[in-house]
Amino acid sequence: MLMIVMMISAVVVLYLQQAFFWYFSRRGLSAEVNFGKQEMTAGEKNRIFISVSNRKGFPLSAVSLSFRLDKGIQYIDDENNTVSDYTYRYDVFSVGSYEKVSRNAGILCTQRGYYRIEELELITNDLFYTRVFHQRCRSDSVLYVYPEPVQAEVAAEAARKIYGEMAARTFLVEDPYEFTGIRKYQPYDELRYINWKASVRQGEWLVNQKGSMSDQKVVMLLNATGGDGYNPILMEKGIAIAYSVAELLIGQGIQTGIISNGTDQEEGRMIRLAAGASREHGFSIGRCLARLKENMQKDSFGECIQELLEEQEETDTIYIMISEACVECVEIFQKLESSYEGAQMILLKMQDTRTEKLEYLASNIMTWEVPYA
Repeated sequence: MLMIVMMISAVVVLYLQQAFFWYFSRRGLSAEVNFGKQEMTAGEKNRIFISVSNRKGFPLSAVSLSFRLDKGIQYIDDENNTVSDYTYRYDVFSVGSYEKVSRNAGILCTQRGYYRIEELELITNDLFYTRVFHQRCRSDSVLYVYPEPVQAEVAAEAARKIYGEMAARTFLVEDPYEFTGIRKYQPYDELRYINWKASVRQGEWLVNQKGSMSDQKVVMLLNATGGDGYNPILMEKGIAIAYSVAELLIGQGIQTGIISNGTDQEEGRMIRLAAGASREHGFSIGRCLARLKENMQKDSFGECIQELLEEQEETDTIYIMISEACVECVEIFQKLESSYEGAQMILLKMQDTRTEKLEYLASNIMTWEVPYA
């Protein structure tokens, strides 16, 4: 009889403590995961900060926190994480009453992208670890990883070619009565434009930036078509080229914009960013390209350019088309070149790929050779 009473008592105690911990272990329990830097460039290191808060009067001996990230982010240490389709992180905390426990880990951002931590999972146990209790927390942590810049001298060559086309246009004659600011000296600047006082104060060569009779604009048309027949390595290189050249042009005070058939992961539509030349606009281009996702519709880029041709609004804008080498893309560029004077194309190809026949189909084509990994 005593044995039966003891067994019933044990079952009651077990049930009561499970009910107690089911309700109270999750109450006042929360977690946060944040990136040290919210914007960075592919190939750079960052840190991720993880914390668990217990806002109640009794401690929790074991609280598990787990979340996942895209594989483009790798943890520098191999502890507490596994990699499959995603990179999963798993940490166990011991949290006292009214206590917040924090940790941080080093991460390496290997790929351009828009990374979000949308959900955290907290797991607690009852007193005897016979049951587990799950709790999900929302997170709004976001990390923008800009494309890794291409070689500076190669990007500068492309930028100089674009600038040369702009300088050749009559509408770019400088207005000597309009002063728009000061910028860093570039090799093509004349000595008479150097601002000597500002250069002495800053310790580097600075020049006065004059206005022009019309706005100087460059819009890059980026082909982000994916799927069968398209090389993702060339697409990523095209994105990196667009970002590097845009930075150089904006640094020279030239208004620069982006149009692409790639999809914006946040807004769910094709990329279209108006031309601008401010420092913040350069960051906007970086964020825009970080969120860019390939478009799996084969004809999407042609439709994007056709829409541009039908608008026929800004004839003073120079359009730079960046695309993988293919007959269809060169034919699209031929239409663009016939409608917009000075249009240029950066043709991407893998190393040792023959593209002479494509280059003869249109003028103003610059080939960009990408080595095999």
